[in-house]
Amino acid sequence: MACLVLTASQAVAQVTVHYNDGDLFLGFRSTDGTQDYLVNIGQPDQFVNAPSGGTILITNPSSTDLSTVFGADWYTRIDPNTGRNAVLWALVGGRIFAGGVDTVDNTLYSSNPSDGTWPRRSNSSQAGTTSLTDAQGTTFDGNLSTPNCPTCIIQADGSANSYASFQPGGPNSGGISYQTWNPYNEGTPAMTLTFDRILPSSTPGLPSQLLGRLTLTDNGTVLFTAGPIAQSAFSRKTHGAAGTFDIPLPVTGNVGIECRIGPTYQMIINFATTVTAQSASVTSGTGMVSSFTGSGTSQITVNLTGVTDQQRITITLHAVNDGTHMGDVPISMGVLIGDVNGNGAVSAADVALTKSQVGGTVGAGNFREDVNVNGTISSTDVALVKSDVGHALPP
Repeated sequence: MACLVLTASQAVAQVTVHYNDGDLFLGFRSTDGTQDYLVNIGQPDQFVNAPSGGTILITNPSSTDLSTVFGADWYTRIDPNTGRNAVLWALVGGRIFAGGVDTVDNTLYSSNPSDGTWPRRSNSSQAGTTSLTDAQGTTFDGNLSTPNCPTCIIQADGSANSYASFQPGGPNSGGISYQTWNPYNEGTPAMTLTFDRILPSSTPGLPSQLLGRLTLTDNGTVLFTAGPIAQSAFSRKTHGAAGTFDIPLPVTGNVGIECRIGPTYQMIINFATTVTAQSASVTSGTGMVSSFTGSGTSQITVNLTGVTDQQRITITLHAVNDGTHMGDVPISMGVLIGDVNGNGAVSAADVALTKSQVGGTVGAGNFREDVNVNGTISSTDVALVKSDVGHALPP
């Protein structure tokens, strides 16, 4: 298992801290104190691209700083006013403008104290939240670091745009975390948090992408563990009496292209071990999940309807858990009816290939030419391919 370490070497002097759009922040505050602690851990790419079960050890937070701000017993200390843990923590960030791994504006990242995922919201709604995370970042920028961590600052929790100001009870919170995550996105030190990537959606309420889990140790380091990934995936259709045939959908690299007619499709996703999945949804493209089965086995089946031609569609299995790791698993498929040679464009070559198989027995070597999936390859299939010449898969 690969482990990436994000570390901040001990500084001999304070340095000026900086912020870039999209940076993620670890925030710490206490319910009975007057200061908070904010740590810039950089861009989210390493979390989004982490392999299944891969780990990232975040060592930026200084145990000396945490003890200075919250007391030597910060990990276990109880607030006498509430009888609960005094120190709370979260990981949060937002990207106003697309960049890096985020191809759309107003992508958000947030920890979550529950095993569910935060809902996606409209672009305009998420823009309101990214304006808050940006205000936090721009206020952070230009300050002097602590002597123990070159990417960390200590703030008065009542100061403008401090981390604590965006948490429940703070003046910028609206009563919930960042006016967005209800009731809060924080946990106590010993609590494992999930970590979500939240893309804006034209259909608000869809679940976000669960990247993995976060655990905080009593020396201030944070361990991120990425969720599982699929071992293989296929698009499956039954071709009449000829039987069932699968088109591979690579889980990395170039997308697999489904050339057979819709609008219904079935995706088969295989894992190396038994997994459970909370739900499935279309997270990119046009179509919807009509049903999914197989939770509790090593093979998940997702049935799609309303899938249109000439598109890339992504379905996401949410909260996939293999007993050790948990996260969301996205699978993409290109849909281009008539592209029997799978090169991303329907042309005369596809027509010729289909013609060459007319009258042949449908089998593993030619089932793509049975475009209408009726179990025979005929002039009807040739006509279908001809009608789509000039179509291409969008980039």
